[in-house]
Amino acid sequence: MDIRVVEETGRALIGEKGEIIFTPPCPGFPVCLWKDIDHTVMKEIYLSKYPGYWCQHDIGWINPETKGLIVTGRSDDTLIQNGDRFAAADVYFAIHGMEEIIDYICVNQSRKDGECRAVLFVKLKPGYTFTPELREKIARTIDRELWEDCVPQIILEVPDIPYSVNNKRLESVVRKIVAHNEIPQMNNVRNPECLKYFCDVPELLSYVS
Repeated sequence: MDIRVVEETGRALIGEKGEIIFTPPCPGFPVCLWKDIDHTVMKEIYLSKYPGYWCQHDIGWINPETKGLIVTGRSDDTLIQNGDRFAAADVYFAIHGMEEIIDYICVNQSRKDGECRAVLFVKLKPGYTFTPELREKIARTIDRELWEDCVPQIILEVPDIPYSVNNKRLESVVRKIVAHNEIPQMNNVRNPECLKYFCDVPELLSYVS
């Protein structure tokens, strides 16, 4: 297999982190996705970012000496804020022990001028209310467990968090909704009724207007 690590422009990288792409077809790749009759969803997910290449949405780097590939994480959950890069998983680790929170999802929001910020949505346990004091407590917890620049600029409450039929958080779907303020066509969402909670959010609309 011809496996490459590339930057955003598609330029190949050696010894640096980048997106992992595959040049020729591989027997292990899916030929279709469930209910994706015309293959539009599969093309959008895996073949649109780098036309002609399969993009698995993983971050990694190639060792210059051994040419071995090291996978370091997912590219679709990378957050950029104040010039720093960190993963949604870092934020999840920081707040997973908070007694008030039962679930969460964190995505990036970008503007046309290139500015980016992290947005954290939290689902609270029954009996708790999302107050300014709780928001500040979440921010302090992330600051303590990580560092100040990892504190999402926007922290909001939602009634539920979207998951795939394979029980994975759907950061990619929430990121698209945050970017375009519309729900994309998706067939693999276990609880699609919750996607509406990420639309028409004033705090998000004001950032890109």
